[in-house]
Amino acid sequence: MFGYGSLAAETDFRPTRELAAHGWVANLAAHRRVWGVAMDNGVAIPGYKRYLDPDTGEPPAVMVAFLDVVPDPGAAVNGVLAPVTGEDLRTLDRRERNYRRVDVTDLVRPAVGARVWTFVGRPDARERLRSGLATGGAVISRGYLESVERGFRGLEEGEWERYAASTEPPPCPVRDLRRVEL
Repeated sequence: MFGYGSLAAETDFRPTRELAAHGWVANLAAHRRVWGVAMDNGVAIPGYKRYLDPDTGEPPAVMVAFLDVVPDPGAAVNGVLAPVTGEDLRTLDRRERNYRRVDVTDLVRPAVGARVWTFVGRPDARERLRSGLATGGAVISRGYLESVERGFRGLEEGEWERYAASTEPPPCPVRDLRRVEL
């Protein structure tokens, strides 16, 4: 699995924690990292997550934005490679509801002797972000942003700088929110 956002965060996913601790890094060619998808925080989905306002304990009616990768022939995205089991893939497929899993084996450098997957934004999740940005109702969870940044700071020397240089600035406000599992 190639992780370029939350899956590159040391504390986020077991195989990635193990991977990030060892600093195994890779690059995804012909893609760039963007704030590209959002979830509708106004909809409670059993077995998924939701974000609460830490002051009120209520879920704000916002679109919560997350990182994505989009094709760009002249770009590359740094991240981490994590070995995953079939069970891990099923868990990730359920967790990453705003994304679809795609085979990027031929685009990962250095090449590995196994199939490599990553997650790219679903059209409906990309449309949610566009809609949220257009109405001023999109936000980024500070906890999500800080977790991703911590993950890249913990990798090999220079990886944080490469992440920062290859990631577009947040297109919407960063807000303190508390993530809860439903």
